[in-house]
Amino acid sequence: METPNNPLGGRRVNIVVKSTIDPDVVVAQVEACFARNLPRFQDMPDLGKATGPVALVAGGPSLNGELENLADFPGAIIACGSVHDYLINNGIIPEYAVMLDPDKVMADFVKHAHLDVCYIVASHSHPAMFDALEGMNVRIWHVLYSNLIANINLRGEPEIGGGDGAILRAWPLAAVMGFRDIHFYGFDLSFPSECESQHAYDYGLLKEEPVGVIVEHTGERFITTPGWVNQLNEFSRMLAMTRGQFEITIHGDGLVAATYCKGKSPGAEERFAEGVKALLRGDLKEGFAGYEYRQGLRGRGVPLPAVKEWQGEPLVGKTLLLHGEQGHGDMIMMLRYVPILVGCGAKVLMAIHAGLRPIAARIQLAVSVWDDYGEYPSPVTHQA
Repeated sequence: METPNNPLGGRRVNIVVKSTIDPDVVVAQVEACFARNLPRFQDMPDLGKATGPVALVAGGPSLNGELENLADFPGAIIACGSVHDYLINNGIIPEYAVMLDPDKVMADFVKHAHLDVCYIVASHSHPAMFDALEGMNVRIWHVLYSNLIANINLRGEPEIGGGDGAILRAWPLAAVMGFRDIHFYGFDLSFPSECESQHAYDYGLLKEEPVGVIVEHTGERFITTPGWVNQLNEFSRMLAMTRGQFEITIHGDGLVAATYCKGKSPGAEERFAEGVKALLRGDLKEGFAGYEYRQGLRGRGVPLPAVKEWQGEPLVGKTLLLHGEQGHGDMIMMLRYVPILVGCGAKVLMAIHAGLRPIAARIQLAVSVWDDYGEYPSPVTHQA
């Protein structure tokens, strides 16, 4: 559907992207994967303890100009999807390779599998992928499908969310490993102006009609595809959800770098400071949005569970963790809302400063109260 013209020329359009994944094929391939009894990603040694920078490498055209820098990258490298063989053929052996696409053709991009690479492969991958990686160090993980595939049986094992495309699942996987300094290479989501190549190498799988887009705050024009526009929107949502808890650096000169500025995106401290300034001048909408980035300033001192934040959705049957983050006075003031949450159907758990436990314990509706630096019981479904 078209919307009014913008000042840079052209017309705004709404791009609709539909999945081409056959649910029955996904279910069958997951079952075939379980039959192989491969090691699990969640059982990797020292999971969650990774430190230093990590490079997430996709196959965008700008990667050609970044190979020398990538070869000297001072941290771990994760090859995302089809870029695997290209990196190895150029003498770059990644520590990890994340595979997402369930299509059989993806096996063609791991013809040069390497014993020093840990292959983190989605359980819905085609059997040809696992055959190609026979004898390699393979760990399987499960894609979060939510309610898209009703009859999929993952045996209660953890699922990984994220966006469409291997690099947008590699980011959450890297986060689970413990990485917080994330560098994106070859993440262009656009064609270079001087050629028609979709990737830095011969890919040959372009199935979409290219479209032209304009980055509104710079006026730069790019050729992309509807699927890539969808990935760009997903990347934007992921950035917003993380609220500055990661240092993000975008390498290259594609659409993603132009949209979010080359180099590091504003981190938690900068965005939090901008939010405080906005509040001081009375801009509550921008102010509270920036103030949310305070959560990225906590470091690792508060061991919050890896569950999503409550955004106001129905609470019936949910377990909600309320964790303290401000001073004693603020916490006492907010305790008045606990009965309201219980009345909405939530099982409420509270993690607050030890000195406030006797006061919080008087709220009989709360199921459990414990110190804010303790171990949280499971399962917690939401936090607030």
